[in-house]
Amino acid sequence: MLGIDLSTVLQQHTLTLLDIGYGDITKSTELREILTLKQPHVVINCAAFTRVDDCESQKELAVRINGLAVADIAEICKDINAALIHISTDYVFDGTHENGYFEDDIPSPINTYGYSKLVGEKILQGEEIEGRKIDTQELKWYIVRLCWLYGKSGKNFVDTMIEVMKKNQEVKVVTDQWGKPTWTMDAARQIQLIAETLPESGIYHVSNEGIANRFQWVSKIKEVLALHTILIEGHSSDFPTPAKRPMYSPLVNTKLPPMRSWDKALEEYLS
Repeated sequence: MLGIDLSTVLQQHTLTLLDIGYGDITKSTELREILTLKQPHVVINCAAFTRVDDCESQKELAVRINGLAVADIAEICKDINAALIHISTDYVFDGTHENGYFEDDIPSPINTYGYSKLVGEKILQGEEIEGRKIDTQELKWYIVRLCWLYGKSGKNFVDTMIEVMKKNQEVKVVTDQWGKPTWTMDAARQIQLIAETLPESGIYHVSNEGIANRFQWVSKIKEVLALHTILIEGHSSDFPTPAKRPMYSPLVNTKLPPMRSWDKALEEYLS
């Protein structure tokens, strides 16, 4: 989803697009051969195990993909003198901060997915976790946290809710989960800025501006598409899941140019 939009906004550059069939990040030897051959200036790691509920029953796999593989990528990038942009998530936080989360707030994940992504973050910051520690002082690295991502090239909340509303006269949506809905195309443009300017290494928050709960998000979708579904307010307890979700996890951006509002981005996406 994000990778496809990145390939669009970065098309003026020479790109090498890798996926699980060619460039599997859990196969470090194969990945080293490819990156050593290609000699990229910047590597953007969008690969992840993102099925949040499945991560609860497959913790080892989640940590390997979302965390430990980042160490391998970082070591390769360091050896070939490439900058590394690694995609992370608001799920590294527990969702209890009333003012949202700044880049330097201390993470405290409440599910396996969030923990596995935090493993990757800590490794890039030179900390030891899950038995891995690497020296990243000579590496230009960027952790880009995203929030409530949706886009045209993958399964996402927006497209799922459109299907649900078209099939049902009434739909219940939770009002107690808050975040910043973010279109992959807008996120890709912010990542493009990092890739082309290579600012100071560190953590960067990328999300469309404005805070919404999921009910408000779906209400906007309904409005733009002129759907006739009746929306009913619900709570997270109405939809029990294996993994807990952070209730309030808007990301505050203090380092990059501000992005447009989430509702304006959504309108363009839906058009």
